[in-house]
Amino acid sequence: MIKYQKHIFNITLATLLVTILSALIFPPDTEAMKNGGATAGSFNIGSALFTFLGFLIIPGGLYLALKQYKQEHSGFISIGQGTGLSFKIAAIAGVIVAVVVYIFYKYINHETIEAIQNVARDKMQEKFAENGGEGEEMAMKWLSTFSGPGMLAIGQLIYVTLYGVIAGLIISAIIKNEPPANFDPFANQQSSSFNVNSGNTAQNADNQK
Repeated sequence: MIKYQKHIFNITLATLLVTILSALIFPPDTEAMKNGGATAGSFNIGSALFTFLGFLIIPGGLYLALKQYKQEHSGFISIGQGTGLSFKIAAIAGVIVAVVVYIFYKYINHETIEAIQNVARDKMQEKFAENGGEGEEMAMKWLSTFSGPGMLAIGQLIYVTLYGVIAGLIISAIIKNEPPANFDPFANQQSSSFNVNSGNTAQNADNQK
């Protein structure tokens, strides 16, 4: 995977930039949440653009990686090979994104999590007040767990990995070029190595003369 590290880096960096900038520029609209509105910021062209860019990053990065793989294998690539490589790239990128997202929401932008939890907690308390408060303590614990930085990080990991596999499968199906049954993927490498060794041997012979 070392030869594809630049694609992993590009996907990871671009995904983090979109995620973090979107969270900072378009924070959750807590007033809308209190009134039963959406949990995300108010819709506008800017937030729509960030969302659109987010959907393009992973397929774009994977396309470049699969194109490189195809060039390195004499123009051949199967759907299985493309999907497998896409999974590896997306999984590594997903882990890195998840770690950074956790740190971001845990230590840098924890106010966003607290604002969402406070609104959700107020709503739950109102409902439990109507029902006599039964199960309120357990519900609050679940709320803190499933709306915390950890779950956001896990969500990012699942999103990047799963979306990467799906995108990789589609891209592989489009650019696939199945190798023939008698194709030897190492033939070119062996031929190149033979030519280099032959050239070195001839040069050594000339030097001895």
